Amino acid sequence: MQEDEELDYDDEYDEPMFWDVVEERYDRPLSEHEWRAEIRESYASEYLELTEDKMLEELQAQKDWLVLKGEIAARDAARKIETERPTIKAIEFWDMMMCPPIEDDDSVDEVKYESWVQSINEHIRTSIDMDAMIEVIRLHSESEVKVKAIRNALKRHTENHALRDEVYSWADTNIKQGKSLDDAASDIAGKVVPLKWRTVRGHLTKWKKLRSASTQ
Repeated sequence: MQEDEELDYDDEYDEPMFWDVVEERYDRPLSEHEWRAEIRESYASEYLELTEDKMLEELQAQKDWLVLKGEIAARDAARKIETERPTIKAIEFWDMMMCPPIEDDDSVDEVKYESWVQSINEHIRTSIDMDAMIEVIRLHSESEVKVKAIRNALKRHTENHALRDEVYSWADTNIKQGKSLDDAASDIAGKVVPLKWRTVRGHLTKWKKLRSASTQ
């Protein structure tokens, strides 16, 4: 690939190319017939002789410039993508982190939660490098209030998960044939675990379904 200085024909004076000025005036690509007319007018305005060989050289120069412009545009686009990549990857990661499966009552759907965690782990593995992590830290510092709210909700979810497992463990040991889940919930709620009766009763319903499925 050529160096930047070689790519820019008018770098010394920082002036627009003749070809660009003409195309901007037409606001569209020109036909060869139109280019010939523009070149003849340009030579005539400077009182220069224009032979057919020089005309062909000018037409070829215009085609070469068009190709070169494409190369420059592609290079600049690649540089822009590389420059913005850490920010884009950080924002993608941040958007995922800021959208955990938390309901309005701070409850968390187990299946959605596991899928969310797996998506984040995969994004970290494939897309996050040091530059992107620096951007993540910047986004974190700008969103501390929301981060704290999500962190507290997920902490409660983790704690509730542990309490649910404690309910399951108690039920495995203490619920005998014939004992109703309502009675079991009354025995556990506020005593074995610091949960309300309705929450415990919901855990016991899930516990019964899981144990029934495992014995089939």
